[in-house]
Amino acid sequence: MPSWPESTQESSELRETELILRKFERCEFRAEDFHHRDHLAVMVCYLERMPLRQALAHIREALLRFTAHHNRKGYNETITRFWIAKVAQVLATLPGELPLEELVTRVCEALGNKELLFDHYSRERVMSEQAKKVWQEPDLKPL
Repeated sequence: MPSWPESTQESSELRETELILRKFERCEFRAEDFHHRDHLAVMVCYLERMPLRQALAHIREALLRFTAHHNRKGYNETITRFWIAKVAQVLATLPGELPLEELVTRVCEALGNKELLFDHYSRERVMSEQAKKVWQEPDLKPL
């Protein structure tokens, strides 16, 4: 796992994105309370700290740990790779000097509609057992 800066502040005083990241990595969210915006915030954190391939490996590992912790089988490789690619695309268009909270806000503004996935994929393809295990190219519209 990456080493995030530790803080002596109380959790309520941490910036929102740092708190989301910590709670996710420590499996402190209830599964039903970890929403699309939270996924995007975590991906922004990883992409701001490491190259794309490494960020993908970390998000995959963290999501697998999170779903296992909650006794869920919800991991989908295609969906994970789709969203991290989309987050990386948005980040590439933003000024590099923006603070993390602003980056998350901008990414959420651009990608906040989780139905965007279905502009690129049919439900049948992206929810298939194959897509859960390995990357599948979009069947409706390319990335």
